[in-house]
Amino acid sequence: MRWQCGDSGSSGPFRQILDRGEGVFGNVLAAVLAAINFLNWLDTQHLSLSQLQQRHPDTWAIGRPTLRSRSIPFLRWSTARRLCPPDLVIEHSAARLPGHFRAEDEHRKELLRCFSDTPLPLEVRVAAALVRL
Repeated sequence: MRWQCGDSGSSGPFRQILDRGEGVFGNVLAAVLAAINFLNWLDTQHLSLSQLQQRHPDTWAIGRPTLRSRSIPFLRWSTARRLCPPDLVIEHSAARLPGHFRAEDEHRKELLRCFSDTPLPLEVRVAAALVRL
């Protein structure tokens, strides 16, 4: 099975959000795309989430340094729902320690944008607003 995220082509609305590279919309979409990438990789390895061992996410993450931290929410989500073994982790890269925190004004601006940016699909705006809360 090949997983896809709606219009993930080179010119659709998802591509436009990623190309902007700003705010919560891009972050949420990047996390979803990382999860899809991980699921596709599992499929090529003929594995299901329940069959995972620590070596599998480690191997996947080594070859995808930009997707490494973006896949952590999906792995935590699937572990919490007992879809995969409870002891699996993908650690944040040591080189990417938090160094830039958003100011309160910027945070508020992004949250308000979730309510008013009508060109974005409603589902994306709702998800982004929930993440920002």
